[in-house]
Amino acid sequence: MIGARVMGLWSNGIWYPGVVSQARERRGEPQYFVQFDDGDTAWLSAQQIQVQSAPGAAPRGVAPSLGARVMADWAEDSWYPGYVCEANPNGTLFFVQFDDGDTKWLAPMKIRPNGDRPDAAPTPQLTPGTAVQGEWAEEAWYPGVVARANDNATMFFIQFDDGDQKWLPPQQLRYTAAARSPQPAIAHTPQPVPVSQPAPAPHGAPAHAAHPPAPMAAAAPRAESELRCAYCNLRITRNDVSRCPECGARL
Repeated sequence: MIGARVMGLWSNGIWYPGVVSQARERRGEPQYFVQFDDGDTAWLSAQQIQVQSAPGAAPRGVAPSLGARVMADWAEDSWYPGYVCEANPNGTLFFVQFDDGDTKWLAPMKIRPNGDRPDAAPTPQLTPGTAVQGEWAEEAWYPGVVARANDNATMFFIQFDDGDQKWLPPQQLRYTAAARSPQPAIAHTPQPVPVSQPAPAPHGAPAHAAHPPAPMAAAAPRAESELRCAYCNLRITRNDVSRCPECGARL
C-alpha cells in the first residue's frame, strides 16, 4: 500500500488526491498516512481511502529530476518558481523549495518545467562542512556552511551563521575565500639623505651639532657722571672734584 496513489477523505467530507507514505495498525485496524497533493497530511482508515494506482505505478505527470528548475502549484492553480530538492523513496512526491523560501511536497502533476534559469548542476565538491557564501535573496549573500546535499549533489542545504536554513543550487553559492597566508616582508632601500639637509648624527651623539658661541659685542664706554651742587645748583660734569667750583660747597 505504501506508495499507492489514492483519493483520501478529508474532514470536510470531500475526497482529495494523494499518496500513501506510511502505514500502521491502531487497535487492530490498519491506518495509512496520506500526503495529499496540496501539502496536507492525515492518518486515514482503510474506509477513508480509495486506491487509484498500485504502489510503484507511474504517477500522473512527468517526474522531475532533482535540481530541476520548475514551476510548482502552491495551491489551487497558483504556480510559483522554485527548485526540486528531494524525492520520497517511491518517486511519487517531490520536495520543492520556492524562490520565496516556502517549501512543499508535491506530486509530479503539480510540477512543470521552467526555463527562466538553468537546472542545478551536480557539484560533488560541495561536501558537508564546506564554508560558503549563500544567496539568501537576490544579491543578498550571507556566510554559512553546507549541512548536507541531496542524492545527486544538485541542491545543498545551507546552515547560515545567523541560524537560518535554506536549500540552494550551486549557482547561488560561493566558496568562502581561503585564509590568506602572511605576506613576505618587503626590504626597503634606504633613501639617500638630501643634500640640503645635514646627515643624521650617529647613535649616542647629539642630534644637532653645537653652534659656536656668538662673539660678544664690545662694551660701550661708560659715560661720565653728571652732578649738581646741592646749594647753587651748578652742573658739574667732571667726576674728579670734591667741592663745587662756584660756591665751594662739599659735594
